[in-house]
Amino acid sequence: MRSCTPLTRETSGYVSSVSTILRTPMSGIYAFIGTASVCVLKICARITRTDDEVLHLWRARDALALKALSLVLSPRLRLSPRCRHVKVHCGLKAAVREVQQHLPDYDYALRTDVKGF
Repeated sequence: MRSCTPLTRETSGYVSSVSTILRTPMSGIYAFIGTASVCVLKICARITRTDDEVLHLWRARDALALKALSLVLSPRLRLSPRCRHVKVHCGLKAAVREVQQHLPDYDYALRTDVKGF
């Protein structure tokens, strides 16, 4: 059993600021998150694929909490239209087209990706 810290004002400043966001009722998710606890998330498995890509699998309970948090925070955080990983922003093909368009003006191109925090 994991030890968890309830979402209260007495917890750390980070949790307090997150709990303030979560107190706003949004599309029925409030009932789920309003009673949730902030816990240490644990990776259930780390799998290395044949192409050396590493996949981290979360416990089902943690994955559900992360998804709920994502649904609550996504409408509040603006995503730049220049983020090409999003399907509605045309994805990889648009990114490649944009790089090709600017290649004559620059000597180098840099591709970045978030692998972990």
